[in-house]
Amino acid sequence: LMSSDADSAWWQAQETLQGRECLLQVWQQPPQPGLTQASWREATQALREFHHPNVLQATDAVIEEGRAVIVHAPLSGVVLSQWLADHEAMPVRQAVLVAIGLLDALAHVHDAGRVHGLVRPQVVWLDITGRALLCGFEPAGRSVDMQRLATASGLYMAPEVAAGLRADALSDVHGVGLVLYELITGRAAVSDPQPRRALERLQTEDLQLPSQLLRGPGEDGLRSLIHRALARDPLQRPASAQAL
Repeated sequence: LMSSDADSAWWQAQETLQGRECLLQVWQQPPQPGLTQASWREATQALREFHHPNVLQATDAVIEEGRAVIVHAPLSGVVLSQWLADHEAMPVRQAVLVAIGLLDALAHVHDAGRVHGLVRPQVVWLDITGRALLCGFEPAGRSVDMQRLATASGLYMAPEVAAGLRADALSDVHGVGLVLYELITGRAAVSDPQPRRALERLQTEDLQLPSQLLRGPGEDGLRSLIHRALARDPLQRPASAQAL
């Protein structure tokens, strides 16, 4: 077991017949009602078509013992949420490089007419060189039960998505802002054991970095970019992942 959250668990595995290593994302609960092998492959077809240095390559989607599974190429590295648990805040230069990798991945995904849907530390992997790889794309047609969100360790959602709108490229930009905030501060921008309170804060408060952070020479621009990415109004954010 490499990592787990409320949605899925990540396992390093080996194929029985050919002996090849792979990385498995195993969903804790069916991401869609009435899921079949055919419908699961259809729902995940787009993500298996992504080929980019900052996207963790998905190679197959199967149903095993009633569990939805996405098979990925093998990876030597660590999931970002575990890195944060071990190290807390990340040096600014390294954090910016991680964010740039995520934005490059999202620009590729958005150019293909798709969105990620739920960017968060649990779906970012760092390989042994420190390169960020994005995974954990939300399957087509999946809905999120807002009152059952696991928000104690962090709420990773754009305000408009929390209000019931469909995730889009600008909500992905907000997600990168949330990740970058956590890398810089060592804590989630929004967290609360009660999902209702976390959602209320997300939708009513302007998220700002602590006043003492990013005050060094040349860091004001980065501080401003993070705040723009976290704007509650999508139209106040950078216009795209590429723009950010």
